[in-house]
Amino acid sequence: MSAKRAATIRADLTRQVKRHPSVITKRWFLRKAGLVQYKLPVTLRLRPDPAPTATADLGASLGSRSIALGGSLAADVVFSDSFDGGALGNVGIEFRESDEQALTTSSIPLLWNTDASGCGLSSGDVAGDNDSLGPGQPFPGGFSASNTVLRTGALRLRVADRGIARSGGQANLFGNIPGKNVSVDVTLSLETVINAIARALDDEDPDTLAQCRQLWTGSTQNSIPGIHLQGRLKISPALLPDGHLRIAKVTVSSPPAMPARVALSACLLPVSTYADGDPGAPADRPCGGPSDPDLGVAPLAAEDGAEVTVAGDISVDQVSVDVIIGDA
Repeated sequence: MSAKRAATIRADLTRQVKRHPSVITKRWFLRKAGLVQYKLPVTLRLRPDPAPTATADLGASLGSRSIALGGSLAADVVFSDSFDGGALGNVGIEFRESDEQALTTSSIPLLWNTDASGCGLSSGDVAGDNDSLGPGQPFPGGFSASNTVLRTGALRLRVADRGIARSGGQANLFGNIPGKNVSVDVTLSLETVINAIARALDDEDPDTLAQCRQLWTGSTQNSIPGIHLQGRLKISPALLPDGHLRIAKVTVSSPPAMPARVALSACLLPVSTYADGDPGAPADRPCGGPSDPDLGVAPLAAEDGAEVTVAGDISVDQVSVDVIIGDA
């Protein structure tokens, strides 16, 4: 088949899907799509109900954190010829790097001080909010979010460069993937820039507003590779309230006892003042670089203590996802 003919078929398949999304389950469609190695661009958008969350286990001393999730990722559904050994209805999933599409998190509390409280710090399940410190009590011993003295800002998680780690997997449109008891099996690798928010405490005057002074620290680049997700897929065409066309719904989570092992670094050196609700982290100011003059902080290299690294396990609790045609 000529390249021109294949391109014509792909364009026709795209029109068919947009007109009747459930057509992707028709055998004639699967055969034709596999013949031309058709890729259907989709957006994987987290559904807000039930509230999507992940868990970061930071070890016995630091405990676990529940993290609110939101946002979306770009991907391609890849059709291949079943005569090449693939089962009918099997499709590939390839996550795409995108500047526009990313997952978001709540702020993640890291360290606490029993002498610190208040200042409007509280638990919350709003992803993308620097002042929402995740659902539940974050610290061992029952200490609350109001005791937080070091936390990350809300994170923006992008699909990692393929040179770091590939992201993708497979799904089956009709039921389980042959040889597995799930219909979705993917691995996701992410990258993010972390700016921490540190709280200054004045031991000599504990009742002043200075106790609530918060500071942005410099940025650190982090990778979160190898997040394994499994679950179910259901073809469920619908026109969503925002006008986008859904083709399917997916429910996934980390398999039991298979968390992603990570080592995350955060900066301890302040670079600017944090204002409550400030949406803009200084992601372009690396850890150890110059701070705002009014802070009076001398530059410090990572090896001299400007950065701290915490190892832990990250797992995704059950989340529901809308599979939307195109970029949404």
